[in-house]
Amino acid sequence: MDLFDVQKVVNITDICITTNSQGLYKVKPMSDIVKAGYNRHSFDTTSLWIAKHLDSKKDGAVLFGAETWFSNENSNRHLNFPCDSSEIAFQLRIYALVSHFQGHGKGYTGEKLSTLQTKLAALKRMGSWLIEKGYNSFHQLDKLSELKLRTLLTDYITKVVKATSPINKPRVFHDCFNSAKSLGLISDRVSKLLQEVLNEVFKENTTSLSHPIIPTCIARNIAKFAKTVIEECSKRIEAWEASNDIMIEYLLKQPLEHKKWKGADLLNYSARCSGAHEALNELAEYFVDLKVAVYIHILLFTGMRYNEVLSCRLGCADKSDPKNGKYLVEAETHKTVETAFLDTWIANEDTYIAIKLLERYVKGLEKRAKLLLNNYHNNIKESLIHNIKVGMNEKLLFGVTHSANSISYAKSGHFKDLNVKSPHFADKFDLTVTSDAIEELERLDQNYSILRGKNRGIPYVVGDSLRLSNHMFRHTFAYFVVANKLGELDDIADQFKHLTLAMTKIYADKGVLSHEELIDLVDGYEQLMTVAIANELTEQASKETLRGGAGERFNKAARELVIGVTNSNSPNAQVISQIHFKDLAELKRFFAKNLETIRGLPHGYCTAGDSCKINGASVPSGCVYCPSFIVAESHKIHWKALKIRAEKKLAIIESLPLEKQQDMELFVIAYKKDLKAAEYALNSTVNRITQSGGVTE
Repeated sequence: MDLFDVQKVVNITDICITTNSQGLYKVKPMSDIVKAGYNRHSFDTTSLWIAKHLDSKKDGAVLFGAETWFSNENSNRHLNFPCDSSEIAFQLRIYALVSHFQGHGKGYTGEKLSTLQTKLAALKRMGSWLIEKGYNSFHQLDKLSELKLRTLLTDYITKVVKATSPINKPRVFHDCFNSAKSLGLISDRVSKLLQEVLNEVFKENTTSLSHPIIPTCIARNIAKFAKTVIEECSKRIEAWEASNDIMIEYLLKQPLEHKKWKGADLLNYSARCSGAHEALNELAEYFVDLKVAVYIHILLFTGMRYNEVLSCRLGCADKSDPKNGKYLVEAETHKTVETAFLDTWIANEDTYIAIKLLERYVKGLEKRAKLLLNNYHNNIKESLIHNIKVGMNEKLLFGVTHSANSISYAKSGHFKDLNVKSPHFADKFDLTVTSDAIEELERLDQNYSILRGKNRGIPYVVGDSLRLSNHMFRHTFAYFVVANKLGELDDIADQFKHLTLAMTKIYADKGVLSHEELIDLVDGYEQLMTVAIANELTEQASKETLRGGAGERFNKAARELVIGVTNSNSPNAQVISQIHFKDLAELKRFFAKNLETIRGLPHGYCTAGDSCKINGASVPSGCVYCPSFIVAESHKIHWKALKIRAEKKLAIIESLPLEKQQDMELFVIAYKKDLKAAEYALNSTVNRITQSGGVTE
């Protein structure tokens, strides 16, 4: 938005908004606005911002009086208003404008359109109901008698709200149906009565049934399906690229007559004439599910929100370091911040491979787009040209629409709801609920197939198809990490980009219930894992790259082929004997035999066993200097993430006014402690740990 548009918005709010003694904004009565020389249509032609959209009809200036305000946030979360000229429609526009740009009062920040959309929809639904009942302004409600107002609100809640989506409505109403958050459209008196009615109507539905986990056996099927799609498409990507190039080269070498073509017709014609048509159609049956498979990989193995996945752009995995087993995915996050910004998630190798394959496929499709823009710009419709230009500029990983012989862009690439279309893979996407799945869901108190309505809570039976949603992958990721003891809440919080551990606990608490049952599964692999860890530690100790108290001693042992043995019940005990080794192989065997109590954590190995004083190691910086702790190369990606997080937090605090910084002094101390520990673990400081456990510079 340019300065001129900002000034227009300020002018509208100055005319239509007043501020109370607490600094909160209130929408003025229409009579006051009329006295100032304006009416409900005075601002209809005012431009608010310039929307960028793939559809040329939705691209351009957004006007105050429009029925739809297309998003300025690169999303499909638009704002829709009543299609009439009522005062209520005008009030809703003022509410949306002020809430978006200025918030609820002086010193507040504006809300994103994606956040505002749900609240506006709730207010709009009530506004439409009031218009049907003969009212023309929200302000009229406060003038009704208590009996008449209660009757009206009860009628609205029972006939309109409860008939739609009852579970979420109490929360939505709390967020917008009060004086402060509705900018005075709903007075304190109306809000109080409304809450009483809500409590009466919804008292029987107090337990949320949203977002259970995906049962392990079904999650395994889904992961197998996604991997199969990636493998089969990988086998055929070269053949597809060759056929795609043949179609494109035909149009380059034999320009067609100058006439208007549909993009699909032009490319189809070329595919037939060049002989690539049959191959492209056949291969398209495999690649039609490629985006779904990659989407599942990212959801299942990173815990991202679905809109974060869809924000991934070409090159989102380029900062990974596959040679060293480090895989990172970059995407936009905006759930817990005011504006979207790029952040990084840890991923696995399969996800990295899947993303790189989809990038290769998308770049092949982009060749079609470049051909049409560069060589047939005057032969195809302006709407398609606009669509291609915007789509190529956005470079979204999932933004290209799959097609055998065409090209176009969409925000999600026209795939959603995890629908499988390929005849080659349909039978592999098996969501059938088995007895094992029901047993797991029952154990976690999550066996319900219907979330809303009068049948909410009905359990699954064997043979049902699992009701699968995007957000279930996020809950499943957290459950898997906790249930398999692969990390702590802090680790999940960092991966999920949560502001507080309370947010994380909602996702992870179910995993705790299955700890005891999973211990038996883990025990059988302990010896195998111990040998693998011994090999890892010996190799890295020989290069002197281990960190931590025990890590430094292992480095020394590998260098000198001597190790001091202490009383295992006391990590700080004095050395009581020394063992000499003839070579590294003998040292490795010693490690394998004596590391039986080692505990693998995301940030390192703990060798203290039951004598560990901070069982669970919820504060990584408290472990790093411990004489029983080892940081190997595989753990350094965790320390890198901790270092980046600490630096970001410190930078934010340093940007605050001095008095605010003083209030956050304890946080500064904690983040500096984390930063120092991370720098040591990453070998970016000159700290060394002595044999007695002290730190030297």
